[in-house]
Amino acid sequence: MNAARQAFAQNKLQDAASVLRQASQLYPDQLPPHELLASVDLQLKNYTEAESEAQKAIALAENQPGPYELLAEALSGQQKYAAAEQALHKAIALEPSDASLWLRLGNTYVQSKNYREAAQAYLNALGLSPDSLQAHAALGDVYEQLNEHDRAVLEYEAALRLLAQSPIANTPPGQQLRQQIQMGLANALAGTGRYQQAEMLAKQLVEQDPKNADALATLAEVYDTVGKHMQAIETYQKALALNPKEAILWGNLGWAQYNAGEYDAAIASSEKALQLDKTLAYVQFNLGLIYAVKGDWGSAKRAYGAGLAVASRADITSALSDIYHAMSRDPKSSVLRQAYVYLEDAYFRTFSSESNLIGS
Repeated sequence: MNAARQAFAQNKLQDAASVLRQASQLYPDQLPPHELLASVDLQLKNYTEAESEAQKAIALAENQPGPYELLAEALSGQQKYAAAEQALHKAIALEPSDASLWLRLGNTYVQSKNYREAAQAYLNALGLSPDSLQAHAALGDVYEQLNEHDRAVLEYEAALRLLAQSPIANTPPGQQLRQQIQMGLANALAGTGRYQQAEMLAKQLVEQDPKNADALATLAEVYDTVGKHMQAIETYQKALALNPKEAILWGNLGWAQYNAGEYDAAIASSEKALQLDKTLAYVQFNLGLIYAVKGDWGSAKRAYGAGLAVASRADITSALSDIYHAMSRDPKSSVLRQAYVYLEDAYFRTFSSESNLIGS
């Protein structure tokens, strides 16, 4: 065991794993070799082996939370999120006052996109440790996913206050964390309609790091929302120079170009986005709208049909709203009316219980 610990301290993980594997075979009824080997295997991303060792540790110490925590991490590494959540619930049942376990559970829920459950787990963590920087920041991210932007703002602001008081505040990791939290805050502020604050914060992040593609994308989105379409186009292009294979950026550039009346450029950008990711329903619908505005129903129908193949309810209602706004600008367009009826019919065929559509 001493040889394994020494190898581990020197970051010779393969050597440590080899020694621990021998120890676990020689002393199968002792807990430390199995726990340490599971930890090393996790660092080596040997998730199947880590799961096996964690299960052996649980058999030897089923009333201790540590082995369940190791098992959860091993299961998450294999994308077995439901099983990982169950393991963490067992650990929490054994040590319900451990805020870090609730934080891990929240992170696991996020991996499986169970955002409402993640929010509750983070709230439980904060109930036990109100000054948890990680829990406030993570809760802000989850509220953003749930489109609860006001709550996200409060959590991000709390995280930034705690970070300013933290010993890591002026270290490179602390500065990186600050940028991440500020990035979330800028998006949340935009989500609440506080565009001026969002713009100022995004500009600040870009000034700090001109190669911050996420900050550029947020700034561009704010510009587009407040009607600064040419500035949005220029800013999206800067972000794409850094991430040329980011499909969403191409799709958002296409939307900004549409808003600026640059329809041919918007079509080209949207098609580029779809070459990179055909599952972006909103881009398919944007492309359909652009063709409809241009009076080309055949091309519009093809784009809308492709979008419907991958669209959610929210995607369709958003697309209907966009058509409705386009019709308000051009009420005589028969193609826009065709587009609206086509999508509306698809919506009712798919979601027959819904009846609160724009303009219906």
